[in-house]
Amino acid sequence: MLRNSLPAPGPGDSGQRDGKYRSGGATAPASTVDAATATGSGDGGEASGVDASGIDRPARARGPRVRRSMVPVQVERIAADMLAHALRDESGAAAREVASAGDLPGLEPAAATLAAEFRAWSLGPASTADVREWVLSRWNGVGDAGYRGYVSRLLDRDDIPAHTDHVRVVTDCLVRLGRDARASGQ
Repeated sequence: MLRNSLPAPGPGDSGQRDGKYRSGGATAPASTVDAATATGSGDGGEASGVDASGIDRPARARGPRVRRSMVPVQVERIAADMLAHALRDESGAAAREVASAGDLPGLEPAAATLAAEFRAWSLGPASTADVREWVLSRWNGVGDAGYRGYVSRLLDRDDIPAHTDHVRVVTDCLVRLGRDARASGQ
């Protein structure tokens, strides 16, 4: 009965299955059928059963797949990237994106102070100097030494290419931080 359930050897088949079974009276066990046939599903989901290599595999959970990252968001790094690009954008559009995002909870104090400076700058007249010059002209009166060091590190970064779409980078960072209302559909 077992022999009748196995496919007949094709031309050039010496009776070997997966290089493990030889002809000469021994036949391949029924467990060598492919995993999709053994599990009864060809859609990629697996149930418990014996796979093509003859190994009994445990059942895989068939529940919904996790669609969110299990890695915590690195708020400090994302915020630093976002603020560095906003400072380098000469048009000011990237800084306006940060300003329009509102309060960004979870930022370290120096980053929160810089984001507040972007909001203050965006409320000024259109003839106000570019955001970088404006932040530098006010930094002695606004923040402490930690804030000035943070802004200096952002300005000294050499890993930002000269020709970058700063607005897009800032928008992507806001989405990654989960604070952009347009990305969440609000």
